[in-house]
Amino acid sequence: MFIRLLGLALLWTLMIPGVAMGQADAARLHKFERQLEQIRRETRITPNSDIPAGQRLLVDYGAAATFLFAAIDDRDQNTHILRQTEIAAVLRMELDNVHQFFLLVQSFYRDFNRGDSFDRHGDDWIEPQIERLHYRLDIGRLLAMRSETVTKLDLAVQVGRQLVQWGNGLVLSEDMDGGIFTLGYDQTTVKILIARMRNSATDFDSSRPNFDNDTDRDFYGAILTHQINAYHAAYIYGLSQQDHNDDPPRIDTPGGLTAFDYNSWYIGVGSKGTLSDRWRYGFELVYEGGDGLSADFPTVQTREDIDAWAMDLTLDYIFFDPKSTRIFFDLLLASGDSDRINSSDTVGGNRPGTDDNAFNAFGLLNTGFAFTPDASNLVMVKMGASSYPLRNVKMFRNMLVGGMVLIFNKLNRVGAIDEPSTSRRYLGSELDFYVNWQMTSDLSLAVRYGVFFPGQGLASDNDERHFVYVGTTLAF
Repeated sequence: MFIRLLGLALLWTLMIPGVAMGQADAARLHKFERQLEQIRRETRITPNSDIPAGQRLLVDYGAAATFLFAAIDDRDQNTHILRQTEIAAVLRMELDNVHQFFLLVQSFYRDFNRGDSFDRHGDDWIEPQIERLHYRLDIGRLLAMRSETVTKLDLAVQVGRQLVQWGNGLVLSEDMDGGIFTLGYDQTTVKILIARMRNSATDFDSSRPNFDNDTDRDFYGAILTHQINAYHAAYIYGLSQQDHNDDPPRIDTPGGLTAFDYNSWYIGVGSKGTLSDRWRYGFELVYEGGDGLSADFPTVQTREDIDAWAMDLTLDYIFFDPKSTRIFFDLLLASGDSDRINSSDTVGGNRPGTDDNAFNAFGLLNTGFAFTPDASNLVMVKMGASSYPLRNVKMFRNMLVGGMVLIFNKLNRVGAIDEPSTSRRYLGSELDFYVNWQMTSDLSLAVRYGVFFPGQGLASDNDERHFVYVGTTLAF
């Protein structure tokens, strides 16, 4: 099987060298955006739900400037140096804890070393854009205020541009334009999602034209959560994704013409809670169905069914010591397809006449700093620890230090991942270290370092890949 796949890949490269080069550049850009987004999610300004609504009208506003440096090794051992300046302004308004409004506007400038950019734009100033803009109406609280009675009813609607985290984020964790409708009573809650992925979001199919700046996918879903007791909350959800991208077919592919269409649906179950006063856990299992267009080589494209799955299990042990020490464990499994050359792309994707067994979704889980694989045809084991080691030193008492070890394997030995691979399972291991230091109330520092040691499952050379990130944020 592997020899046949390798032969197809070689024939592909010989036929159209430009296709392979262009697709590799797109894959590097996709991974680069994913690496930065993981860190951005940890440091981005978010609504502060802990601010009490002691007055009828609460207005909270501010701004922040972030200066960062990153050095990123790609799979070809090229180091990309980036300096980036980000400016963000935030406004939060709340009336009677019933009406809530949140706005986040952000702009940034990317300054790459000459030749280091991941796309044709190079150095680029991104004009101010709305990152978050949403309004929430808590109807349940409004009814309770008017009736002056305590109610177990939870009824709310939130509309606008918002970060949607579905379940634990394995299937969906994206900026969306749309609405989330919440209906709950006592210990049971239902949330309904009707939204569209943000147009400028980076798509998972990096072979699709304009994948990095023009994405048109609609999402419809519902998630039912029940608080079983004080220790466990279980949930079940269904989510449908409809592909409305209208890009013209690519004509520079081995088959001569490649169209793109990937429509998926997901059914997931999960639970989260505590196993004791020290142990925390999270679990999610999801099945993916739907259909999509196959690759256009060696025969014409056909529409094939999707038959894939994924699972994520997390465990945390909290010591309750003065340094807030914790250790954590994460096991991630995602199915792969044995006849794909790339786990997520249409070009080099599923072979015509076969089901597509590669799990592809729109989530964002932490899969390390340096390697950062997609959750497709993957077995990832992650173990780590974090602590505030200098709690007794005033200057460093808010400095969180952590590290983790990650081991990566392919679930399907001959299946593809998001970069060229062999028929071996072992993809490699990684060591990551991080520091989050709140130096003052207005100044914070974030440091990330990761080193990935490639295994025999990767077709690239065996040299280490490094990831370095240093960013400081000034809030005012």
